[in-house]
Amino acid sequence: MSIQKQFRRDTAANLAAVLPADGEPAYNTTDDRLHVGNGSTNGGIPHLNYFDDIKSYFHYNTTAGSANAYTLDLPFNAASYTAGMRIRFKASFSNTGSATINVDGLGAKTLKKLSSGALTALSSGDIISGLIYEAVYDGTDFQLFGFEMAGTLPGMVLLSTATASASSSLNFTSLISSTYNSYKFILSDIRPATDDVELWLRTSTDNGSTYDSSANNYEWVQNNFTIGATPADAFEGSDTDTKIRLVNDSNKIGNNAAYTVCGEVNLYNPLGTVASKLIHARLRYRNNGGVGLISETWGHRDATSDIDAIRFLMSSGNITSGNIKMYGLRA
Repeated sequence: MSIQKQFRRDTAANLAAVLPADGEPAYNTTDDRLHVGNGSTNGGIPHLNYFDDIKSYFHYNTTAGSANAYTLDLPFNAASYTAGMRIRFKASFSNTGSATINVDGLGAKTLKKLSSGALTALSSGDIISGLIYEAVYDGTDFQLFGFEMAGTLPGMVLLSTATASASSSLNFTSLISSTYNSYKFILSDIRPATDDVELWLRTSTDNGSTYDSSANNYEWVQNNFTIGATPADAFEGSDTDTKIRLVNDSNKIGNNAAYTVCGEVNLYNPLGTVASKLIHARLRYRNNGGVGLISETWGHRDATSDIDAIRFLMSSGNITSGNIKMYGLRA
């Protein structure tokens, strides 16, 4: 005759309310997980099972906090930081500089990366919102590992996405730094709330507290032409305008759902000590008559001050839909 033996078993919630004796096993019927009592921990100590291993359940979660001060709450909280402790996290913010992470409320620890053979603090754009990262605690800091982070390598790094929702403007602040040589803005399906408007760009030298609106700040030239036609001979040009017109007053944007603006705007040398701060835009859109147009604009801020913020706006009304992605370009 066979004899069947069973451990203490109950739901996860019920087990958490009891104190198994030291060495007493218990079975969690909610998560198919074995717990072993230590005489002092309610519910006992949970043990990793196959499903936990597949999901990295014990050391993965989405961060909270802020862009440079991440917090991470693991499903089972650690009692203390221990060298070799591994975490995986999905970032809820893109970083804009040196960053820390606070795991289970144990205190903020600096996130470090490998750069040129040495551990260093993070640079802007090393962590991108929505991506997953892995780090190990070395006794002092958390080391992001597996590759050198994007901020140390040549190429294009996504820094931020601004999404319109009846927005008066789409602004990019606190993102321009010496980490990158220049910047690219990709416009996708930008649609104005009102018909027959221009698309403008303004720059800031005080991180977006104010945006330039003086005729002495901007110079620009522009050429709009119908697709398939010969470009117009006349360039519009001015050194007395108060903004850079990405789409000018002669071929304004229509607000039909099919008439959205797409394309790119490039900003070169924003932190240069000379007035050679070039802005170059190439955009595709339709005017209020439905004619397909391409706009190409060259402009610059005619001053030596650093450009540290950018604003996109319509000549009147809001931006009702679409998004603009900002990338840092590193040579």
